[in-house]
Amino acid sequence: MCALSWAEEVFYRRLMSVADDHGRFHAMPKLLRAACYPLQIDKVSDSDIGKWTTACVAAGLVRVYPAQDGKRYIEIVKFGQRVQSKSKFPDSAEEHGTSDKDNTNPPCSTVEHRLVGVGVGVGVVKEAIASSSSASRQLDCPHVELIDLFGKHLPMLSQPKPELWGGKKADAMRARWKWVLTAKKRSGQPYASSREEAIDFFDRFFGYVSKSDFLTGRDGKWTGCNLGWLMTEAKFSAVIEGNYDNRELEAA
Repeated sequence: MCALSWAEEVFYRRLMSVADDHGRFHAMPKLLRAACYPLQIDKVSDSDIGKWTTACVAAGLVRVYPAQDGKRYIEIVKFGQRVQSKSKFPDSAEEHGTSDKDNTNPPCSTVEHRLVGVGVGVGVVKEAIASSSSASRQLDCPHVELIDLFGKHLPMLSQPKPELWGGKKADAMRARWKWVLTAKKRSGQPYASSREEAIDFFDRFFGYVSKSDFLTGRDGKWTGCNLGWLMTEAKFSAVIEGNYDNRELEAA
């Protein structure tokens, strides 16, 4: 992963979100572009997808293989998902014919073997591993998805480029994401208790910002609002507290 540029890493992470349980997807750049960049289809080219795919292959993160149907598919190496069903995409042509036999009783991963103790079923260990993986994934800030939500609700503002999103701005977004998942309201209820709920929170947050005449620049008083500005602790809190709500003048 360290060998990838920011744009290549963004592509790899987006690929992880669209791949099936076996880490597979179509290798055709046009299909990858439509699936991984649905809101930036005009900003990302098939050529970009091709270059990023090549970089991921060179880094040993994915492989592209031909299947018996004559098409090419991409597969994430060591995807690590819990496989509960047969892949939607075919095996490579050279693996066809042996895959069914080999996968009849798939062996546990090395980590599962290390964790299995006396009297502990493999199924229990798999659940524990899945739970730990889920908790870790929940706290992993989905920067690209949040950037897309910002663009969906606030297209009138300056749009950040995912490949340039990093440093203090990324740190601030990560901190706000963690806060949404750990902070509690006065009632004691969390703002979000899952990754999906946290994404929904930011969806509503940016929608809320879009209603502010001041933050969107509709009132002509200020035009400095952007995603990095909104993700700072002070401004994020100020928005939630309603400090930028529209104030209608009272009739004299």
